[in-house]
Amino acid sequence: MEKIKVIVFEIFPKFGKTLIELLKSIPFVEFVENDVNNTEEALELVYSQKPDVIILGNDFPGIDGYYFTQIIRQEAAPTQIIMIAEMASAESVRQAMRAGACDFISYKKLSVEELTLALEHAGKLVSEEKKTKVLSKEKIEPAPQKQIKPAEKQPAKTIAVYSPKGGVGVSTITANLACVLAANDNKVLVVDADFLFGDMEVLLNQRSNNSIADLVRYKDNLDEDVIKIVITHGKVDLIAAPSTAEESVEITGPVFEKIFSGLSNLDYDYVLINTGSYLSDSTIMALDKAETLILVGTQEISSIRALHMFLNLIGTLRIHPEKLLLVINRFENNAILTKDRLKKRLEMDVSHIIPQDYGTVLLANNLGVPFVTDKIKLPISQSIIELANIIKKGNVNKFPNIAKVFEKAKKSLTITRKKKS
Repeated sequence: MEKIKVIVFEIFPKFGKTLIELLKSIPFVEFVENDVNNTEEALELVYSQKPDVIILGNDFPGIDGYYFTQIIRQEAAPTQIIMIAEMASAESVRQAMRAGACDFISYKKLSVEELTLALEHAGKLVSEEKKTKVLSKEKIEPAPQKQIKPAEKQPAKTIAVYSPKGGVGVSTITANLACVLAANDNKVLVVDADFLFGDMEVLLNQRSNNSIADLVRYKDNLDEDVIKIVITHGKVDLIAAPSTAEESVEITGPVFEKIFSGLSNLDYDYVLINTGSYLSDSTIMALDKAETLILVGTQEISSIRALHMFLNLIGTLRIHPEKLLLVINRFENNAILTKDRLKKRLEMDVSHIIPQDYGTVLLANNLGVPFVTDKIKLPISQSIIELANIIKKGNVNKFPNIAKVFEKAKKSLTITRKKKS
């Protein structure tokens, strides 16, 4: 591996000494000594030294470490940042990835092997960003070619993943399903439409300087080129959720409908929409427009109750039942609510089950590495692959009481109108 220039910003001498000793034992590291003790001085050093990688202590004095990371990634790219702390909580990892860090490691489990892997990953990102920067500056005049009529491109298959109950694994399913669908050179785009709490960039470990909120200002002139600006490329392509609550409220139903329409013109095989549980206008629009709606629940009573209430609403929401795929996540064979009982309660067949595997999911989500990419033989990974095959084949779900569902919705609307009058 080529040499990479590394700077460490750590305020605690004990931790700093341990880290520097490990760095000096790694052959490809060019270590830059420094004695700065706050982020303001650190910024000046970064601008002058132009390191490849910064290892930043989470408690380094000055401006907030996450904000410091954002500044570096916006103004000093392709410099990468690895954040380090005594302990790495799920929330600190999430915030670091959102800010633009490429990794988060802990002193508690620090070893030369782990540090080497983190630096190798950061070095690859630096190399890729440098190449992208060079290519964007080059202007290549293509040789004249015979005009060949291109084959007619089929529009992308749109898939919304939704649950009326939060915390059941919608985002995890979306991230892993996207990676499976991207196999065999399929082009996949994930749109994080959980505008308030979306975390797809964390689960996919794909930092983005842009989000879907950046498209709001262009809502009246949205075209393919404008949408492409906010797409982050990686394992799968991603349009990230807004980074602030203030930005999320700007994405109304009509605005998202315009964005959704623009997505159909892009060159993708699959577009996956990750949604939040709240039935906002934009969420309802996504569920209505998607060709396939993966409805996610668990064997918890509260989840089944929420699913039942949602299914009673689909007629009112004009969502056709035949495009639903009911997926029960975290399924346990010895649970009281079996598949047959779920079918009886929901009046709908369970299309697919994903087994419980808490440890695998937790580790994968914290690392930003979907489990289907490196633990493909596990039952949970195989179940995601089976779900992808169902989608590819276009299998429709058996919903034995479609007329009954729509009749319920019709009665509900009639009662509501009578009350208003």
